[in-house]
Amino acid sequence: MSLAGIRHQPAPLRRLLFILLTAVLLMLAGGGLHALPAHAFASPAPNAPAAEPSGPHLGLQEVTTWLDPDGTLQVAGRLRNPGGSELTRPRLELLMSTDRLDSRAEINAWKTDVSSHRLLATSATAGQDGSGSGADSPGGADTGAGGAGSGTDTGSAGDQAVVTPELPETVAPGSTSDFRFEVPADQLGLGTQNPLSSWGARGVAVRLHGQTGAGPTADTATAFTTWYPEPDFEPTGITMIMPVTLPGFSPTGLISPEKLEQSAANGELSRLLAAAEVDAAIALAVDPRLLVSVEMALRDSEAESPAPTSSLPSGTDAPTDPEELIEEPETGEDPTPALRDWFAGFTELAADREVIALPWADADLLALREAGLAGLADRASDEIAVVRELLPDARTDFVWPVSGTVTAENLDEIVDGGTDTVILSDLQQPALTGYTSDARSTIGLSPVGGAGVGPLADSLVVDTGLSDAVADAAAQPARASAVSEYVAESSAITSERPYDPRHLLVMMPRTGADESWRLIAEATRSAGWLEHRSLSSLLESQPVARAPLVNPTRQAGLSADGLGHLAEAHERAEAFAAVFSEPGLARQDLDRMILSCTSATWADAPNFPECTGQATDEVDATIDGIAPEQGSPVLLVTGERTTVPVRVENTTDRPATVTVQVTARTPQLRTQTTEPVVLPPRQTTRVDVPVEGLANGDVETMIQVVALNGYVAPSTGELLVRVRADWENIGTAVIGAGLLVVFVIGLVKSIARGRRKIPQSQLDAAVARAQESDTP
Repeated sequence: MSLAGIRHQPAPLRRLLFILLTAVLLMLAGGGLHALPAHAFASPAPNAPAAEPSGPHLGLQEVTTWLDPDGTLQVAGRLRNPGGSELTRPRLELLMSTDRLDSRAEINAWKTDVSSHRLLATSATAGQDGSGSGADSPGGADTGAGGAGSGTDTGSAGDQAVVTPELPETVAPGSTSDFRFEVPADQLGLGTQNPLSSWGARGVAVRLHGQTGAGPTADTATAFTTWYPEPDFEPTGITMIMPVTLPGFSPTGLISPEKLEQSAANGELSRLLAAAEVDAAIALAVDPRLLVSVEMALRDSEAESPAPTSSLPSGTDAPTDPEELIEEPETGEDPTPALRDWFAGFTELAADREVIALPWADADLLALREAGLAGLADRASDEIAVVRELLPDARTDFVWPVSGTVTAENLDEIVDGGTDTVILSDLQQPALTGYTSDARSTIGLSPVGGAGVGPLADSLVVDTGLSDAVADAAAQPARASAVSEYVAESSAITSERPYDPRHLLVMMPRTGADESWRLIAEATRSAGWLEHRSLSSLLESQPVARAPLVNPTRQAGLSADGLGHLAEAHERAEAFAAVFSEPGLARQDLDRMILSCTSATWADAPNFPECTGQATDEVDATIDGIAPEQGSPVLLVTGERTTVPVRVENTTDRPATVTVQVTARTPQLRTQTTEPVVLPPRQTTRVDVPVEGLANGDVETMIQVVALNGYVAPSTGELLVRVRADWENIGTAVIGAGLLVVFVIGLVKSIARGRRKIPQSQLDAAVARAQESDTP
């Protein structure tokens, strides 16, 4: 109902309608002040995982990654039946490869072909006597006996026994059934007489057999365990670097306090701290965006009113003394207790760790420069100073391009005077040997002047196989399989040259931390053939010769189309920032917002176009935030210099200092630009613009907001000015003409009356007097 309609209602009903309308408006206003848009923090989405099988299938949730002669192989998981028909008489078999898998090729082959295997144990059916052949199991143990309970102990050896699961006779559609196998090491048939020749990775698989309405069904889940009867050799060194970042787009360019609190309480940040605490040799690669976001969140928690949440912040600086941020607020409830505790733990941990300072939002600097956004790349690099402010010993001489994006041309661009070391993948700088080489090497740059031999730069080469296994552990729901593969691959690397220890580099995924990071770190620490080693020790090792740089064979990095949209948005934002009272801070915050879409983790994210679209929308909203309001026609009734009122709206969260000019489309009106005026944030301001009417007419004018450097904001307004420049002259002429008419009429009447006549008697008397005076 319109306001006009309300006015026609009875008085009591009008009051009720106004109360309801006011309540609705207040609720809408309150929600608008504090609600974040749906894309307030949009995180990069991983590539779509493989679709879940429609039929019964297995998932492994626990695998003993390595074991010694006193250990027990434990394999546990879950049987799922998502299909539309019942699974009857399911049976599971625990298998192990017949031979040691002593190369990465054999490990990869086992994942797809488990035909070369031996049977370790078989499940039983609950409530029934089962029998399984133990002929294929070590020691001829009977591995198929059934019984009641959660598992069956069979094939005992001393006090140890094989534990096999008991499965229900049927698994209904949509149901699951958990299982667990336990096989003591002394029943695995693995040799201990010659540890050096018998140790290494073994493939492990659980195979499902059963019947559904469509007929027989089967599935196999694979993993690995590594047999380690304590051979005597030097361990392989692993330098592990964990990114301290929380990638994702937000309209402010910073991570929201709500997201940070959630992540610190039970999310990526808490998981990062748990993983980094596993070993003191683990290095950290710190994103300055996270540090600034945490600082702003902890500062805002002490303020009486919340900071703006829907537009750009009014300026941020490098973090100050962390002790000030860790202290709890003196008054009121702390809205970020988990974040405050996390920051205290992180600063204490980072003070004793080797730290690499990343560019803002871990931006893909190579992609930015390739897209003509060198200025934005420089901004991201300059933000490294934020990390040094909090962690003075942080290294700033590293550059970590997105894997597979470095070419001979752009290598020269990223390795400059401020960069000593570039991190590359072993696919782009492969080993010259038939075995895995050390991580530290050198890479040749283009010769100065184009002739001769170019200089060398230090390179740290990431082991792709191990790092991919780490990434798979974070991306796959069955983390246990991926963690066991990581351990198996490391054993294959070590067994290549057991008496020639290597030093490898493993980089965690450039995403928020996952629970698998801790599992990988713990597996590295516990495995007898591996050893966590510091970044410094890797940098101090002797560089090994590697092949020259191999150019990428596929398109990698951020898409050119998406970067093109960001380049257009950045150009417009860079120019528009001039309208603000502090254009430098405005450009900084606008750049930070756009950079949140250039994180390295967006390189493989299928929703990258959504991020670039959101960044473009935010730039458009900011530019549209300062605009003249459309005004009613103005009547100008003087030819003297005067002013016309113009209202300018500023919906942004920062003040603007501008001039306002009114441009007439026809010459009847002469206009001038105003003196600089300040437009407060979230307000509409009246500005009086000097004008002078020259001639009568209805003049259409355009209102423009102009920055002090001459930049004209794209949002304009229109105003109709009705000029009546000669009204005062006409009035004076009319009054003068009236007076003249009155004077003329009087004069005419005076002339028409002629001279006044003298009476005859008076004339005769006068003549007589004259004659008397003439008589002698």
